[in-house]
Amino acid sequence: MSADGSLRLLQGDLTGSTTGDDVVTLNDLVIVQEGVVLAGSGFVEPVDSSGIVKAWVDNAGNFYVRGNNDITEDDWVYRNGVVVCDSTGTFEVEPGAGEFFDHTAFTDCFFAFDGNSSGAFLVGGVTDGPADQNGVLVLFDGFGNRRVVARESDPVDLDGNGVFDDDRFLDIFGNDDALLREDGSIVFVASLKDGAGNAVSNGLFVLSPASAGCTLRNGTGVNPVACQCATPPLLGTNFDVTVAPGPNTVLTFVFAGVPATLSPRMPVPTDIGVLGTELFLQGVRLDAVGGGLTLQPTNAQDVVVGF
Repeated sequence: MSADGSLRLLQGDLTGSTTGDDVVTLNDLVIVQEGVVLAGSGFVEPVDSSGIVKAWVDNAGNFYVRGNNDITEDDWVYRNGVVVCDSTGTFEVEPGAGEFFDHTAFTDCFFAFDGNSSGAFLVGGVTDGPADQNGVLVLFDGFGNRRVVARESDPVDLDGNGVFDDDRFLDIFGNDDALLREDGSIVFVASLKDGAGNAVSNGLFVLSPASAGCTLRNGTGVNPVACQCATPPLLGTNFDVTVAPGPNTVLTFVFAGVPATLSPRMPVPTDIGVLGTELFLQGVRLDAVGGGLTLQPTNAQDVVVGF
């Protein structure tokens, strides 16, 4: 049920024939039924016998169902009445990666989903990649972009010292043991293995995608503090930077690293692949001094693209 009670999602059995009795209902209307082609999916085969695996409503009131079809046994994740990923061999885990969701190694293919009020959602599944790396958690950003945020065999910083020197790696993700929180952090359960592939232990983990931020930097403090981030560098927004003029300022500039002048307004792509990108911005004034023009550096800003 959604938090406000407006959505009621039920998974259960009807009376009558057992070939079509498994259903998921939304506010008392059937939206998925065994033996019936999934609405709006484009599939030809109907939902398999006992092919409804899991139904869920996230914190923001979005509904999810996952299951599989008859004959082909293709698996799918259904969100708000739309198939958002499947195991037909055509859905890439990341666009252009050449890696696809696949049910060969894990019959149900998908093992977790959740979302938050930003429109982002998370799907756990198995791919056609190498057997020791084919379990993945994929984050969909709500703008049509997606990326793998955790993968089987990823190293784990067990002691929190900032270095992957603990000989511990993610192994198998738990079924329905992943949550996407409102701050964008991901909580999940997985088993751990050592570098030799031996199962070692289990753990509860928190993964925090990059948060947008600006950090003022001014070296020895001799430059005037004039360069500010007027808006945060968020995916899919305009990122505004200002350089306050001095009494003799003719023009202001912002530079990024090597000579590359930026306008005060910079569109940030919606591409989730730029999450965590760092920019080092230097503010500069062009001042009229003594009948000539002088470049006056201001403070800098260290920027991280986030959401």
